[in-house]
Amino acid sequence: MVVLEKKEESIEKIKVSVQLGNFFVASLLRSELKKLDNLTVYNYPDNADLILIDKIFLLEEVKKIKFFIEKGKYLVFVNYDLDEEEVAILIKLVPIKGIIDRNMRLDLINRMFFSVINGDIWIKRSIINLLLKKTFPLDVLSKKELLVVNCLLEGYTNKEIASKLDLSEQSVKYYLNQLFRKLNCSSRVEVVIKLMKFKPYIKFLIEQE
Repeated sequence: MVVLEKKEESIEKIKVSVQLGNFFVASLLRSELKKLDNLTVYNYPDNADLILIDKIFLLEEVKKIKFFIEKGKYLVFVNYDLDEEEVAILIKLVPIKGIIDRNMRLDLINRMFFSVINGDIWIKRSIINLLLKKTFPLDVLSKKELLVVNCLLEGYTNKEIASKLDLSEQSVKYYLNQLFRKLNCSSRVEVVIKLMKFKPYIKFLIEQE
């Protein structure tokens, strides 16, 4: 009688890199992820398939985000302080495939990683509904209008905006009128109040060009 040895199946580990702007959260998350046997956690993203990012990293490291996307890395967003509307905006800006929420169980994070690697998206239905049903103010603005808005949010006058963007003051007034119409506002103050919470994302969109 011949006994055949059963070969152990080798399962390739998921390669993960934690790239958060909040270093305290990053340290805690790395420690938790290292408890999972099926993951390899890298400090640097070069060898990783999954890149974990937060709002700080996303908005401050635009070139790195573009590089990750070009290299086909899967981006997973770590959310510890944003409401669903802000998360929806971020998903519009970059191809986020999954979201780790505050207090999410480690076994669910593990399942989410496998789903994302296999081409699925792990995002709450309520956020998906927001993306499908709501038009955000930034969606309707052109690149030039975004530049003008950014100057408004910095407190520049029309003359200063014209000088900074190499426009005539008449052109600045034209873009302001376009903003009033598109955003349903009647003054600069209204525009600032409406868009102030989007300021970091406006800068991100401008830097992406």
